[in-house]
Amino acid sequence: MTHAKYTVVQAYELAPLSLRTMSLLAAISAAAYVAYLLVRMVLPPANDGGVPYIPVHKTLQWMRRGAVGRYEVSQKLDRVYMQNTGIVKAWMFGGWAYKISKVEYARKLFMQTDVFQKVRIREMMPHNLGPRVSGDSFSFENGDAFRGHRAVVSPAFRRSWPTMLFKKSLSELMDVIERESAKPLDVLTWFRRGTLDVLGHIIMSYDFCALSDPDNKQRAMYDSLLEAMLHPIYNMFPWLDLFATGQRARQWEYLKHFHSFIDRIIDERLRDLENRPPLTEGERNHADLLTLLLESYLQSKSGKVYDDRGKQVTPLTREQLRSNIGLFYVAGYDTTANSLSYVMLELARAPEIQQKARDIVIGVLGNSRNAYPSDEQLKELGYIDLIVKETLRKNSILAEIRRRLAAPVTLGPYTLPKGAIVSVDTWSMHYNPEYFPEPEKFIPERFAEDQKSIPFTFTPFSNGSRQCIGMRFSLIEQRVAISLLLLRFEWSLPDDSPFWKSTPAAPAGLISPAGLMINVTPHIIAWTLRPSTLVLALLALVARVAYLVLVPPRVNDGGVPHIPALKTLYWTFKSRPSRMDLCTKVDIPALRSTGVVRSWLWGRWMYKTNNPEYARQLFLKTTVFQKIELHNVVPYVFRAVAAGGNLMTENGDHFKAHRSIVGPSFRRAWPVSTFRIHMRKLENIIRRQGAALDVLQACRRATLDVLGQIIMGADFGALDNTDGELLEICWDVVEAGIEPLYLVFPFLDKFPVGKRARSFANLKKFHRFIESTIDAKRTELLRRGKLSDEERNEADLLTLMIEAHEYTKVHGAYDENGKLLPSMNSEELRNNTIIFFVAGHDATAYSLSHLVAELALHPDIQQRARDRVISVIGDDPDAFPTDEQLHELADLDMIIKESMRKSSTVSDVRRQLTEPVTLGPYTLPKGAWVMVDMWAMQNDPRYFPDPEKFIPERFSEPNHNIPFSWAPFSEGTRKCIGHKFAMVTQRIVLIMLVHRFTWTLPKDSPFLVKPLTTTSGLISPIDLKIDFVARHKH
Repeated sequence: MTHAKYTVVQAYELAPLSLRTMSLLAAISAAAYVAYLLVRMVLPPANDGGVPYIPVHKTLQWMRRGAVGRYEVSQKLDRVYMQNTGIVKAWMFGGWAYKISKVEYARKLFMQTDVFQKVRIREMMPHNLGPRVSGDSFSFENGDAFRGHRAVVSPAFRRSWPTMLFKKSLSELMDVIERESAKPLDVLTWFRRGTLDVLGHIIMSYDFCALSDPDNKQRAMYDSLLEAMLHPIYNMFPWLDLFATGQRARQWEYLKHFHSFIDRIIDERLRDLENRPPLTEGERNHADLLTLLLESYLQSKSGKVYDDRGKQVTPLTREQLRSNIGLFYVAGYDTTANSLSYVMLELARAPEIQQKARDIVIGVLGNSRNAYPSDEQLKELGYIDLIVKETLRKNSILAEIRRRLAAPVTLGPYTLPKGAIVSVDTWSMHYNPEYFPEPEKFIPERFAEDQKSIPFTFTPFSNGSRQCIGMRFSLIEQRVAISLLLLRFEWSLPDDSPFWKSTPAAPAGLISPAGLMINVTPHIIAWTLRPSTLVLALLALVARVAYLVLVPPRVNDGGVPHIPALKTLYWTFKSRPSRMDLCTKVDIPALRSTGVVRSWLWGRWMYKTNNPEYARQLFLKTTVFQKIELHNVVPYVFRAVAAGGNLMTENGDHFKAHRSIVGPSFRRAWPVSTFRIHMRKLENIIRRQGAALDVLQACRRATLDVLGQIIMGADFGALDNTDGELLEICWDVVEAGIEPLYLVFPFLDKFPVGKRARSFANLKKFHRFIESTIDAKRTELLRRGKLSDEERNEADLLTLMIEAHEYTKVHGAYDENGKLLPSMNSEELRNNTIIFFVAGHDATAYSLSHLVAELALHPDIQQRARDRVISVIGDDPDAFPTDEQLHELADLDMIIKESMRKSSTVSDVRRQLTEPVTLGPYTLPKGAWVMVDMWAMQNDPRYFPDPEKFIPERFSEPNHNIPFSWAPFSEGTRKCIGHKFAMVTQRIVLIMLVHRFTWTLPKDSPFLVKPLTTTSGLISPIDLKIDFVARHKH
């Protein structure tokens, strides 16, 4: 047997190193690495023909002294070293790079894109946080990859940017500035919040609530993330992110949250886009950038997108999609906010230019606080564009524009090696007197069309084919914002401001005027008048108002009679008002012979009718009798400010669009279980007080809690809490909207003082509450995805509206003929929530109060209702109807309807004519306001015999009333969308009340003589007290 021979290698076991030895070796390694870095930093590369360099210690000194300003860095460091050469080497972003400031060098960088390539920042700083936000976007690609990216991304920006896109956020920003103007304003902070809200709406129809909620955690997280991206130390030494601790570690966590937030929205939009037909042209005009980007992305996946050379585009990855969204935010957020802050700074330093610009804006827009530029008006504000450009010249937000060389390049006597980083130093170039004479001066006229300029010297948005894709968007946003600022404010620097002498700012990255405080004063027109002139002017004003009120204007309407205004005003504001008195002593007698009269209301003369045939035309001919859009007619009125454009005020396609989102929320059952807990609380309140109960307040509390749960899924605790701030705000908002004085003279809302001013302040708080609720529900919906059918049946109305709103933002909304409808914005979603809340809350509470009063006056009918209820649900003390029993008791609606006939909560239904209309012998002119007087129609003996009597049986099936003579919810397609809910609520409350209690009016009640009520708007009882007696003992 042969044995194999093996070579035996002896293994030596190394002795374990001591802790001291290991520490020494680690220290030597660290020292060696530091020495290597120091050598790299101190000794710049020499293979370029001798380009001068800035010693690294000089750069670090200026980094430490950053508060002195980017201008000083430019003038005392960069230009000193490149004064004769136009090029210099400097240590930045963890290595040596070249800075250039000669225009011929810059031209090469911008135009020779195959050689001067974008820096792949993810490769340059692989461990740094900043590139993780937008480093995979098209902005950092080159060659075919860039062309492919651009082919996918650019369709989102090939669109118009109408000024109305910015209206909500910029108007809110102006209101915030006015509110905060009592002290020096940190303008950069507020501009950041405003631009974030603008971007949220335009990029992905998302409301960050950055302005309405100062403590918004998402905004704070986003600010911290942006701060992390621009941190100068981490950008100079990017490897430090390998050892992130403390705040830096938290910022890495914020990055994860930001990515997951973007991913959720992308997933939701992709699901919707994949399950619907392609967007139409009309849909694209209203879609947000994310929808357009994802549509293009899906087309690229199908091989339908080609670059500018006809090459099929490779689809983007998820990381690239997310990076492009991140880029849109970063590029559009801080850059625009910084630029607007610098505009305010420059105009504060140059008050004469500020006033010149203000005069131009007022000349175009007028001197109204509520003016807002249209697209055409913005074109007339060319001087604002000059101000923006000169501001960006003096304060370029981008300190430099970087490229990496794909091949050696010769710049003058120097040859820069392949792979070198080259950047255009925008500040050095913008302050070069050869290109811009007297560069330290602020001269907007240097950018006028008749002024010659040197190409490639003005580069705040880069230049050439790699110019910022969002430049037009940013400039339009700035023009609109500046015009509003000039219109509404005057401003100056505080006397002790450091910005008088310099412009403190970070010396690198995105340049911002950190710490800039501005004194802002609301702009007020001042007249210098003699006292006698002022008295005469006031007398003339009073005479003019008196003339308008007392003398109806001459109109060619065939001679429609009018009700004297003084008569209406007397019965409206008398000490013991009653809508029934106004109805029976003024309206019905005036309408008896003609069926139509002219009457003074809402600060104008309008037509009033109580003829059911005329009412039929008003209810059914909706293209002729259109809703009065108060937010457009009298935008300053409290009710218009409160709920603006909503389902109840819009017309035509806008109404259909609102109905498509809101309607499905109301097409559902209202189970009795929804009301049970609230009815128990209402029962307990009545039991506790019993005698002389303020029934209106009890009903308001009950309906507020019911609506809070059903509309918003919120617990207001109105039946539990009597002193909550939110309750006080709600009461104030509702009552202010129906204050008779302001309904008759709405112009008074132009000058709110005292209690009225507090009501406007409370309205803003109420808006913020609704908006924060919407934001929370939208965020939760995006997190959870689509609702199941079971979840949808149990969801509150606001959740269903938000789901429908999100759906239509992607899929669009269409009318019955397949026509694309306008989109509904977030402000309109808020407005619809408010109008349902207000209309459903007080209208139902008032109707219930009138019902309780009528049954107190008619105990026999009260007892018949009680017997009927007991026959169905029994007489157990805790009995409560089931859904089937509630349906069986539908005959109780006769009592409810008769109460609403005698005391309709809605006093009238108003419309505006879009063309002349004939009513009997009269022809009413186009533009006229026409109203159906509900009280005069429903209490007219011609339509309801013995109208003063309470006869529920007149609404029994055999007794058919004259069509359109009973319309407390309106009729036709504009009938109140919540009428079924209101009737169900009243029926349930009525069942509970008659089952648990008997009630009467106190002996001293004024209602025993006649009911006291408000006289306009929503009609509510005044000083209604009821004595309740419990039928069962608990």
